[in-house]
Amino acid sequence: ALKKRDLMTTPPLETLSQKKLKQIIAITLIMGALMLMIMGRFYPGEGHLPGMILGLVLALANIIFLTKTVVKILKQDYTPRAKLAGVKLVGLFVLKMAFMAGLVYFAFWVIRVDVLAFVLGYMSIVPGLLFQQFFGS
Repeated sequence: ALKKRDLMTTPPLETLSQKKLKQIIAITLIMGALMLMIMGRFYPGEGHLPGMILGLVLALANIIFLTKTVVKILKQDYTPRAKLAGVKLVGLFVLKMAFMAGLVYFAFWVIRVDVLAFVLGYMSIVPGLLFQQFFGS
């Protein structure tokens, strides 16, 4: 059982998620820069920069949107207004996923970015997630 003293020293969920999110973003940006340098070294002059950047933006936007949505869902608020907020939250989640789908459409069919660069940019979030999961606080 938690004592009142323990509840007063426990940081809120928003603070913990913001700290974890900053760690993930920092490592993801470092990995994205490393992948961009590797792509530039082995495939020079082929224009991989837009694909890497769009993949990285999509990955970071996705993790930020999902983290904020999960934090809002896990808040302990059981008032009648919370049900209406839950409906709004689902609508906001659908809009965010539509934005993600629009970004993918824009990347592949409008700009015609390199698929390999886009995937490498998107997958640069994996080391950040793994590092935060195993070594983060």
